[in-house]
Amino acid sequence: MSQFDYQAAIDYILSFADYERTSRSSAIFDTSRIGALLEKLGRPHLAAESVHIAGTKGKGSTAAMIDSILTASGYQTGLYTSPHLHSFTERIRVDGKPIQESDLAALVWRLR
Repeated sequence: MSQFDYQAAIDYILSFADYERTSRSSAIFDTSRIGALLEKLGRPHLAAESVHIAGTKGKGSTAAMIDSILTASGYQTGLYTSPHLHSFTERIRVDGKPIQESDLAALVWRLR
């Protein structure tokens, strides 16, 4: 994968287990690897205030409304939703705008 190859970045992301499309009954959830990655990245999850939305209905709508309210109030926002409709970049938004393909590829390359 070259450093800024968007399609290779998407292929890499999609090569991992997809728990949205597979049975969870046999899945073993272990957060130690993500914990180690967050440590190596300097614990970014602790650096920003966040809203975590859980439940079975309305998460996307609720997240979009909160994102819109905060952006309109002058806050810098980041939003991750899944699935996407047309492009994977729709899943990651900063201040209401989808991430650029080149930025997504660069981030995937860095994290890989």
